[in-house]
Amino acid sequence: MMSPDPFSYWIVLLDIEDFSLRPENAQATLHEELYEVVGFALGRAGLGLADCPVQDRGDGMLILVPIGTSPTRLLRELQRGLEDALLAHRAKYNESHRMRLRVGLNQGLVIRQGERWTGTAINDLARLVDAGPVKRVLAEARRAQLVLVLSESVHTAVVLGRYPGIDPAAYLPADFVTKHGEPRRGWVTVPGYAAPPGLPADPGEPPGGATGGASAQGGTAGRAGGGTDSGSPVPPPTLKAVGRDDVAGDLDARHPIRRRPADVPAAEAVEPRAEPVAGPGDDRPGGQAAYDVFVSYADPESGAAERLASRLQEASASVFLVRWVAPGLVPLLEAERALAGAVLGVLLFGRTTMDDVRIAEEYATLLQHAHLNGLRFVPAPVDDIALPAFAAIRQPVDLREPGSARYDAEVGRLVRIVRGRPPAPGV
Repeated sequence: MMSPDPFSYWIVLLDIEDFSLRPENAQATLHEELYEVVGFALGRAGLGLADCPVQDRGDGMLILVPIGTSPTRLLRELQRGLEDALLAHRAKYNESHRMRLRVGLNQGLVIRQGERWTGTAINDLARLVDAGPVKRVLAEARRAQLVLVLSESVHTAVVLGRYPGIDPAAYLPADFVTKHGEPRRGWVTVPGYAAPPGLPADPGEPPGGATGGASAQGGTAGRAGGGTDSGSPVPPPTLKAVGRDDVAGDLDARHPIRRRPADVPAAEAVEPRAEPVAGPGDDRPGGQAAYDVFVSYADPESGAAERLASRLQEASASVFLVRWVAPGLVPLLEAERALAGAVLGVLLFGRTTMDDVRIAEEYATLLQHAHLNGLRFVPAPVDDIALPAFAAIRQPVDLREPGSARYDAEVGRLVRIVRGRPPAPGV
């Protein structure tokens, strides 16, 4: 019987870390959620699950992306979309249901015979995703949501092409030898890390080369991925800028995210502070020592932001508002100080909020503080709009009707959070 003609595809392989070690109910949840995560990420790349043949692998999936898809957009947006969707997943589930992924990207010929797919490009990609060095990178990258590994050909054609939004410096080679003694090299990156942890910065020549670069045996390729081994020190988290729809963009980090002091637990109830609160005309040389609430807003919402800040101030909450920063102080540094100790981060969403680059950056920073430092991020719509994806998963406060009983009740909810009290019944 003659073999069918092959077709060329971009090939994506995803594998859930430690899937087989989870209880069966957790496996079922992760399997279902994986489709939500991948569907969101493909949507960011202008695709849908209906556009791509998908092979379910239980603990992961194999996806064939049409060859006419832009490789730079696929690489850039798939990576960002997966990271954002995995952060949203983590916000919904406990640690036993946490999903972290090893993701691989290759390009090549595939023979499809019904549900059976074969091809050297698929085999090579499976070896990359299952390689010991790739698993160890994810194990050591404790705060990461995924590790991405590319074939040599994709790295050369796409990453080294220096296209916008793709940073070659974020990739390091991972060398290993297959169980058949074949030397292989993949190129690894970890979103949120300047370079993937656990890989040498100068590995030498590719395995099998004239000078014989050091290669790691792929003996762990059949075992579950890490997460239990002790990790090496990781670099501080970097600020990821966002675009207008949710969390995207290519702006550089402006400042590191500062952690809450070790003696102040993230979930600790906070009583109103006794020190004076910052407000209009506050010109104390040292600025505000600590803040309870960080209020972020674009210029069109400045009136709504000042109205909210004034109401919170009347309730003895200390509020950071950029237009209240006293003369002579540096707004960016004062914003860092505010975020370092704030209990609440409130972002006012109007019709054009996410068009403002400054607010896009603050949105990303608030999400990172919520994820890493225990800040409670509260979206606050001031217009009839749809919230971005990672604001929409959080319970908002409705500030669309200032002067109404509803507005007063919503402000009261924020005050009770600052004071460490649960919301009153029915609010």
